[in-house]
Amino acid sequence: MLCLMRTIHRTMQRDYICAKGSFLLLVIESEMQHCFHLGDCRIGIIEQGNIIWKTYPHSLAYTIDGADEERLRKDPDRHTLYKSLMGKRFSEPAYETLHLDLSKPFILASDGFWCQDS
Repeated sequence: MLCLMRTIHRTMQRDYICAKGSFLLLVIESEMQHCFHLGDCRIGIIEQGNIIWKTYPHSLAYTIDGADEERLRKDPDRHTLYKSLMGKRFSEPAYETLHLDLSKPFILASDGFWCQDS
């Protein structure tokens, strides 16, 4: 997957050399999922009306506040990213193997969505 991501990055690099962004790629297999992500985006599942986040953003707030969702949501440093998708150079995304219950709804969200109250 990383080889494919590097190839795609090279083909887009010249047209988007100054671009920055975040991404989350979820590859679903029967029993597990492969999650690749960079920047300020997350995946979560919805259980009993609440979102249970399974990944964390690459933000300064997370490095300081850890997994404390309340503090993470309200910290203005959540906008300061230490890792993101950039046109200039390829950054290797975080990789996580997930075991989501696919019978439940799941959500992919970027900042501006995940930081809202559940």
